[in-house]
Amino acid sequence: MAEFFEEWRNLEEIEAFSEVLCLLHPARCTFTPSIGTSAEGRDIFSLQVGGQPNGPAVYHQALLHARGRLGVREGAG
Repeated sequence: MAEFFEEWRNLEEIEAFSEVLCLLHPARCTFTPSIGTSAEGRDIFSLQVGGQPNGPAVYHQALLHARGRLGVREGAG
């Protein structure tokens, strides 16, 4: 899995990796294909990792800027 972060990935690859990650760990991760759309009309996907309904939560946001090449590594780290 670490190999994924060794190369630059496009949005489609990142989204597919995120979905598979949640499929492999359904008790820990929930993938939502769209929580809205970007200004350019693209779906914004979401991952919920851990937590319990109505329990404490931490919000972490990543991959906001087109040139944020390290965003995947920083967001996952």
